[in-house]
Amino acid sequence: MAGFPSLLKTQVDRIQGRFPVGGLILLGSVQSEMEALLHDHHASLFGRSTFDMSLRPWDPSAVFSVAASHGASEPARTLTLWTLFGGVPKYWRDFANLGELSGIPTWSEWALEVCRRLFLRVDSPLREEGESLLGWELRRNNLAVLRAVARLAPCTHADLQAELPRRSLGPYLTTLVQDLRLVDRLQPVFATEKQRRARYVISDPFHLAWLRVIRPARQAARILPTRQVERYIRVRLRWVVIMHLRCAGRAPVC
Repeated sequence: MAGFPSLLKTQVDRIQGRFPVGGLILLGSVQSEMEALLHDHHASLFGRSTFDMSLRPWDPSAVFSVAASHGASEPARTLTLWTLFGGVPKYWRDFANLGELSGIPTWSEWALEVCRRLFLRVDSPLREEGESLLGWELRRNNLAVLRAVARLAPCTHADLQAELPRRSLGPYLTTLVQDLRLVDRLQPVFATEKQRRARYVISDPFHLAWLRVIRPARQAARILPTRQVERYIRVRLRWVVIMHLRCAGRAPVC
């Protein structure tokens, strides 16, 4: 794939200005790679982009419609799937391929089974998804700050500085908030921008669930009894669903 950007450059230069409509459309889900391909000064395609569009996750009405079509119309189950998958169609397809789960009577057992089949088994389709995405997207220091936000959220700048005392957090938070949009900065109602009273939270529901539930559960499963791991998943996932719902509405924080 090393020569692929140069091939794209050749094709873009060939068609540029020759056709009144149409063009070359590039799609990618790893934002850092797309930025490097199009906006890095040394990139083959630098200066050739004419239009950028950021595709946002599904809105709640689409989520409820899709969840209902797959037997998860109960609000608690729909919100759980929204938290685990966001609006990524591939994740919803993996859930659909699990087969019918609506016969499981309680939310706790149903949620545990969803996590077990999608994330925790050796053959689970999303077993390595979170680590792969974060590994592509983030360097080590940015990843350390993101994990700290996930552990402490909602948290202030001071909370993060106490957790990571030897780092200057400003550049990393700027990257996570403004460039990659993996973290949201929620401002209290009466606070000014100059005051460091903002609360930081993970903006992407899949990454929130991965960092607060799935990844710790996989690590705990190596040393703890199964019952303890299952209880951990139920408690943490319930908290994550509530946090995602709160942040999705951008509720002001005090």
